Amino acid sequence: MSGTPVDTLLAQLERVKQTGPDKWRARCPSHQGDSSSNRSLSIREAETGAVLMHCFAGCEINDIVRKVQLQMSDLFPQDEYIQHAKYARKPRGQDLRKIIDGCRFVAHIVETGADKMLNREELTEDDLMVLKGVAQHLREMLDV
Repeated sequence: MSGTPVDTLLAQLERVKQTGPDKWRARCPSHQGDSSSNRSLSIREAETGAVLMHCFAGCEINDIVRKVQLQMSDLFPQDEYIQHAKYARKPRGQDLRKIIDGCRFVAHIVETGADKMLNREELTEDDLMVLKGVAQHLREMLDV
């Protein structure tokens, strides 16, 4: 993967429009066809470099990621990148709304992992790395 996680994702989406700093809207690849002009997928780049997404039609993040032929781990920056990028550390006084939104995303990933375990599905090494990454991401978000 080259570039940032958000750049990698945006390159795979259609009808992308930037709506603000680090925020975009795009056509959801999971439920919208080629003829749809709506942009129901909201994308945001977190301060850590992770990609946050929400489909207003209710599509699951896993389905969206799979549809664009990426993996959940592609939504998070590599450790080397984090150390050298603008995401390294934000001063105290972070916007609590951003922290809450980030926690929602992390909770979704953890819930997906828990569902797999409850259904006795085997977690892949990638799944475990994503769970470890979101746990670290959660600790960093809450370290305000």
